[in-house]
Amino acid sequence: MVNKMKKSKRDFVAEGLDYFNHTWFQNELVKTALSDTQFTHRWMTSLRPALEILLKVNITDKEKLLTPEEQMAFDQLAVKFEGLLRDLCGMAGLTTIKVREDQTVNKDVNELLQSPELQTKFKKDDLDFWLYTFTACGYNIRNNVAHAFYYDHNYTVALSNILLVAYVRLAKYNDIVRKAMKISEIQK
Repeated sequence: MVNKMKKSKRDFVAEGLDYFNHTWFQNELVKTALSDTQFTHRWMTSLRPALEILLKVNITDKEKLLTPEEQMAFDQLAVKFEGLLRDLCGMAGLTTIKVREDQTVNKDVNELLQSPELQTKFKKDDLDFWLYTFTACGYNIRNNVAHAFYYDHNYTVALSNILLVAYVRLAKYNDIVRKAMKISEIQK
């Protein structure tokens, strides 16, 4: 597909960004802060710079290492995936918090992905892919980035491609967001 796009002189970066701009990542979400004040947030606003950088990488050169700028974009997307998944799970009506020692905390990406209730809202192939990408049963990308276990030689184009595919798979769940927004409008 990429080779066909190159031959036809199509702009892979522009088309990739356009794809994400037409997903729920671009929707304005109403969030509630710890102080119970509400604010709006669009995931695409904070994702766009990192997505643009990684979409520019020659994805066919899988063994190539990412530049420092590309590594920073990779790190941002690796960590933010958890927040996107948590928001999507919340909009799907799934449990995103847990009670621990008399306090409520957000589930982390491992707890979210290993929750059996996700199987009621997401395709098995997507869940398996995310589990393998973000947990210890596979690449463990989020943990490795968050705890600085990756060094220059770990940041490959192949790993970047896997992260982008995880985002493409997450972005396609527009129907969950539409349903949540309709319910929210009805409740007003």
